[in-house]
Amino acid sequence: MKRMHIFQVGTIFTLSSFALGITIPVLSLLVLDRGFDLSGLAVVMGAYGIAVVVMEIPSGIIGDTYGRKACFLLAKGCTALGSVLLAIARNDVLFVIAIVSLALARAFISGSFEALVIDWHNERFGQLALHRITTLISIWDTVGLSAGALVAGFVTIGSNRLLALDGPYDGNFLLSGMLNALLFLLSWFWIEESKKGTRRTEGTGFAPVFRFLRHQGLLAALMLSAIATGFILSSIEKYWQPRLLAIGGKQEHTTVLLGLLAFVGFISALGGTILSGHLTGTRKSSVVPLFILWRIVLSGAAIALALSTGGMGYGVSYGLFYLVLGLAGIPEQVMLNRLIPNHLRASVLSVSSFCLQAGGLASSAFAAWFLASEGRGIGELWIISSVVIASALIPFAFRGKRWSGQSA
Repeated sequence: MKRMHIFQVGTIFTLSSFALGITIPVLSLLVLDRGFDLSGLAVVMGAYGIAVVVMEIPSGIIGDTYGRKACFLLAKGCTALGSVLLAIARNDVLFVIAIVSLALARAFISGSFEALVIDWHNERFGQLALHRITTLISIWDTVGLSAGALVAGFVTIGSNRLLALDGPYDGNFLLSGMLNALLFLLSWFWIEESKKGTRRTEGTGFAPVFRFLRHQGLLAALMLSAIATGFILSSIEKYWQPRLLAIGGKQEHTTVLLGLLAFVGFISALGGTILSGHLTGTRKSSVVPLFILWRIVLSGAAIALALSTGGMGYGVSYGLFYLVLGLAGIPEQVMLNRLIPNHLRASVLSVSSFCLQAGGLASSAFAAWFLASEGRGIGELWIISSVVIASALIPFAFRGKRWSGQSA
């Protein structure tokens, strides 16, 4: 790993997020364009979540045992295939294959490259600089996502004018597929991984991972928090576009407006991440109080978004939510990575991602039932989600002082 440079790592992270960013503003709209209603959208995304959940933990253990680079390459290959198939799918078989491919990619990318980069950074700079690499990863991720979201609407308009496409959003996924194919090649040549294939002797597998989790109360509380985060993120990310259309109406350049609002969200998250990285890096004691504070504010931001009825207020509340989400993310990641031993990092990060996906799956199931009834709307769903995110702080109310010393 000594030959890998920070420029290469940042390029892969940013470009990967950019490829995802150009699809995020239109993903729900593409599913709706295929003939699904709001309740059906929740079912489709719930099926995606099931596929991710099934492979999430095994993918992390495979990464720790056989190599994280291999998992990342598999993820990029599946993303390229799934994106192209989703663009051309006009029957149920291709649509299902596309969703499964993207779900496998999501499972295998979680924790693999991030764990490799964190271990590489720890070897070079030590764990005292852990806040630096977690902040950089969040910045690369957010810059790529925000840039992708900013151009997403223009990609939609341009591809429909220049190409003979069947669906209005197919061009976004075709471009994403090509970028992920490029990322596969860049990762093949750039990513270096030490001790590949030798981690089996260090105690990887299901039993060591869950034995480790069972004896870490703070880690278990962070996993519960990840479930709550998955619940609220799923409810907002699936329904912020339909909610905006319901408030402002569908106009000629709606996709550009959607892209701009997604850009505002990502830039807000970037600002929160940078500020949080500074606050966390200058804090000599535990980051648990910061984590609790920002999670409480996040719950309030979700309520403000739910109560917004005007376009301007909705945009401000949307940006505020992601600003606080960025502020809350760094303390959580610093605590998480301080607690994880190197040889289990990909596995435990995959468990965290599993919890995030499980929360999203629970949210999809709940939303499918909740929104199917007359008189229930997206705003009410978001208020319930804010209660879920606040409830996950209950363990910290009883054990917060003890965990503060443990995570310092």
